[in-house]
Amino acid sequence: MKLSGLSFSVMPPLTVPFRYFISAALMVILLAGFIFFAGPDPWLSRWHPAMLTITHGFTLGFITTVMMGALLQLLPVVGGVGIPKVRLLGGACHVLHVCGSVILMLAFVWSQPQQLLLMQTALALLLTGFCLYLVAVTWVLAQKLSQGATINAIRLAVLALAVTVILGGLLLSRNLGIEFIPGHKVYTNLHVFAGLAGWVAMLIIGVSFQVIPMFHVAPDFPKWLSRSFPLLILTLLFWLFWRGLNSPNIGESSGVLSEPVLLLLLLNCLFAAVLLRVIARRKRKVPDNTLDYWRLSAVSLFVITAVFLMPEDALPELFNSKKHMWLMAAYLYFYVLSVIQGLLLKILPFLSYNHLQQQCLMNFQAMQYLPNMHELLPKKYGRLLFISHILSGLSLLVTVLYPAFYWLFALLLLIEFCGLFYLMLKTLVLYLGCKSKMAELELANG
Repeated sequence: MKLSGLSFSVMPPLTVPFRYFISAALMVILLAGFIFFAGPDPWLSRWHPAMLTITHGFTLGFITTVMMGALLQLLPVVGGVGIPKVRLLGGACHVLHVCGSVILMLAFVWSQPQQLLLMQTALALLLTGFCLYLVAVTWVLAQKLSQGATINAIRLAVLALAVTVILGGLLLSRNLGIEFIPGHKVYTNLHVFAGLAGWVAMLIIGVSFQVIPMFHVAPDFPKWLSRSFPLLILTLLFWLFWRGLNSPNIGESSGVLSEPVLLLLLLNCLFAAVLLRVIARRKRKVPDNTLDYWRLSAVSLFVITAVFLMPEDALPELFNSKKHMWLMAAYLYFYVLSVIQGLLLKILPFLSYNHLQQQCLMNFQAMQYLPNMHELLPKKYGRLLFISHILSGLSLLVTVLYPAFYWLFALLLLIEFCGLFYLMLKTLVLYLGCKSKMAELELANG
């Protein structure tokens, strides 16, 4: 494991990221129940109120929640600068974000007049939480930090998050009767692309520059890629925004945005190809569940791009009517969620082990209670979670085309995230048990 250049002395307490991770898994468990009781109707259109709840349940409730928690942990370690009052700040942002996300998801499907109050509350909570979070993270990123390629990608990802939040706030304000922007769907599409291609994809890529060589004893990513890739993504996003906002027919943005979207997909495919090559050249050629998740995400990008390029006459009529929705589902589940779950399988035991190891440095006798990394999260559980992830992802793609299978997706989703939640709790309980034994030993020697 490559740990050179990392600063573990400024890590926040383990409870800071873990509360985000556990809350994220719980929100998807609740979302699975919602999908089951919502029935097949939400799958008829991406604009259905219940589908907005489902979409934001994944993007805001799970993906962004995990990434916010991970970034609070990653930034000090990679950059070497701690976030001031991270326990207080992390706790406040966590409560505001989780409560705001749940209330927003309810607001989409609630009826008037309660819907108005729910949206007002969600807007206030989410904007306050994101503002606090962005100010704290930006303060760290403004310092002169080490690990250039990863930090630069994180800087651009945080910028994209700010744009996503602003657009989301403006769109939500329209539902409250405050029309800062016109009601064209292009703004919704720009909100989606800023979030997925900017905030999510940029952070995934930046993190991969650090964690793939670190966890898997693989070579570094080529400098031509790590230095230029984030800027290329940012340039394409600027072009996408310019095309969308300056289109003569601004209300219909799908055709106008197709060229920059294609280039974004091709650029991500280039990253995926380099990723597979870096993984293939690793020194430790042992089976690894996290690497399987990375491979799945890379192959998924190739498939998504190929389907995007297929002409309409080469596809069944049923698929053409749901093509954009199917592609979005595939991107979210098989690319984004695959990477996040794979990273969690590494991050959960690594953080727990590292925090316990730091405690052992103050008392070497405590080493007897230091568990093996695989004891914290056994590989067999990771393999079961990977299989469950593939099955639920396939059921999602089927449900998009055939909504009658919604119940199958809800069931498999529930099984998958109950499994993830169990692994999180198992790791945390073992960590707390070992920490307690170490503390008792220190008192006995003290």
